[in-house]
Amino acid sequence: MHVTFKTHDGRANTVPCDEGKSLLQTTLEHGVEGLLGDCGGCCSCATCHVAIDPAWHAVLPPISEMEEEMLGCTAEPRTAGSRLACQIVLRPDMNGMLVHLPARQG
Repeated sequence: MHVTFKTHDGRANTVPCDEGKSLLQTTLEHGVEGLLGDCGGCCSCATCHVAIDPAWHAVLPPISEMEEEMLGCTAEPRTAGSRLACQIVLRPDMNGMLVHLPARQG
Protein backbone atom coordinates (compact mmCIF):
# COMPACT_ATOMS: atom_id res chain seq x y z
CA MET A 1 0.00 0.00 0.00
CA HIS A 2 1.01 3.59 -0.51
CA VAL A 3 -0.28 7.14 0.00
CA THR A 4 0.84 10.27 -1.81
CA PHE A 5 1.19 13.52 0.11
CA LYS A 6 1.20 16.68 -1.98
CA THR A 7 2.51 19.93 -0.52
CA HIS A 8 0.85 23.29 -1.04
CA ASP A 9 3.56 24.17 -3.58
CA GLY A 10 3.00 21.02 -5.65
CA ARG A 11 5.74 18.65 -4.47
CA ALA A 12 4.55 15.04 -4.13
CA ASN A 13 5.92 12.42 -1.75
CA THR A 14 4.63 8.85 -2.14
CA VAL A 15 5.29 6.67 0.90
CA PRO A 16 4.46 3.09 1.82
CA CYS A 17 1.77 2.68 4.44
CA ASP A 18 0.34 -0.07 6.57
CA GLU A 19 -3.28 -1.03 7.00
CA GLY A 20 -4.51 -0.12 10.48
CA LYS A 21 -2.17 2.84 10.97
CA SER A 22 -3.33 6.43 10.80
CA LEU A 23 -2.24 8.91 8.16
CA LEU A 24 -0.47 10.82 10.94
CA GLN A 25 1.51 7.74 12.03
CA THR A 26 2.46 7.17 8.40
CA THR A 27 3.82 10.70 7.98
CA LEU A 28 5.81 10.49 11.20
CA GLU A 29 7.32 7.10 10.29
CA HIS A 30 8.41 8.31 6.85
CA GLY A 31 9.51 11.87 7.68
CA VAL A 32 6.80 13.55 5.63
CA GLU A 33 6.99 17.25 6.41
CA GLY A 34 3.91 19.37 6.85
CA LEU A 35 2.05 17.73 9.72
CA LEU A 36 2.80 18.48 13.35
CA GLY A 37 0.45 16.25 15.32
CA ASP A 38 1.22 18.15 18.53
CA CYS A 39 -1.29 16.13 20.58
CA GLY A 40 0.19 12.81 19.46
CA GLY A 41 -2.89 11.76 17.52
CA CYS A 42 -5.55 12.31 20.19
CA CYS A 43 -7.78 14.60 18.09
CA SER A 44 -7.21 17.56 20.35
CA CYS A 45 -5.01 20.02 18.46
CA ALA A 46 -5.88 20.15 14.71
CA THR A 47 -2.19 20.34 13.73
CA CYS A 48 -2.53 17.33 11.44
CA HIS A 49 -5.07 19.02 9.15
CA VAL A 50 -5.06 17.64 5.60
CA ALA A 51 -7.34 17.83 2.59
CA ILE A 52 -8.20 14.49 1.07
CA ASP A 53 -8.39 14.66 -2.71
CA PRO A 54 -12.02 14.65 -3.93
CA ALA A 55 -11.51 11.37 -5.79
CA TRP A 56 -11.08 9.68 -2.39
CA HIS A 57 -13.92 11.22 -0.38
CA ALA A 58 -16.19 8.19 -0.87
CA VAL A 59 -13.79 5.83 0.94
CA LEU A 60 -13.41 7.99 4.03
CA PRO A 61 -15.14 7.15 7.28
CA PRO A 62 -17.66 9.71 8.54
CA ILE A 63 -16.31 12.65 10.52
CA SER A 64 -16.83 12.18 14.24
CA GLU A 65 -18.28 14.95 16.37
CA MET A 66 -14.88 15.51 18.01
CA GLU A 67 -13.08 15.74 14.64
CA GLU A 68 -15.76 18.11 13.35
CA GLU A 69 -15.18 20.37 16.35
CA MET A 70 -11.38 20.32 15.94
CA LEU A 71 -11.62 21.12 12.22
CA GLY A 72 -12.95 24.50 13.32
CA CYS A 73 -9.53 25.21 14.84
CA THR A 74 -7.26 24.67 11.83
CA ALA A 75 -4.61 27.24 10.88
CA GLU A 76 -5.57 27.06 7.20
CA PRO A 77 -9.16 27.48 6.02
CA ARG A 78 -11.23 24.32 5.99
CA THR A 79 -12.14 22.77 2.61
CA ALA A 80 -14.63 20.10 1.54
CA GLY A 81 -11.90 17.47 1.94
CA SER A 82 -10.57 18.68 5.28
CA ARG A 83 -9.84 15.93 7.77
CA LEU A 84 -7.45 15.30 10.63
CA ALA A 85 -4.75 12.81 9.67
CA CYS A 86 -4.87 11.26 13.14
CA GLN A 87 -8.47 10.21 12.51
CA ILE A 88 -7.97 8.47 9.16
CA VAL A 89 -7.07 4.82 9.77
CA LEU A 90 -5.74 3.26 6.59
CA ARG A 91 -7.60 0.41 4.91
CA PRO A 92 -6.83 -1.50 1.68
CA ASP A 93 -9.41 0.55 -0.26
CA MET A 94 -7.33 3.67 0.52
CA ASN A 95 -4.30 2.35 -1.39
CA GLY A 96 -3.03 5.15 -3.63
CA MET A 97 -4.93 7.92 -1.82
CA LEU A 98 -3.87 11.50 -2.54
CA VAL A 99 -3.60 13.78 0.48
CA HIS A 100 -3.02 17.54 0.16
CA LEU A 101 -0.98 19.27 2.88
CA PRO A 102 -1.74 22.87 3.86
CA ALA A 103 0.88 25.63 3.83
CA ARG A 104 0.91 25.81 7.63
CA GLN A 105 -0.42 23.93 10.62
CA GLY A 106 -0.21 26.16 13.64
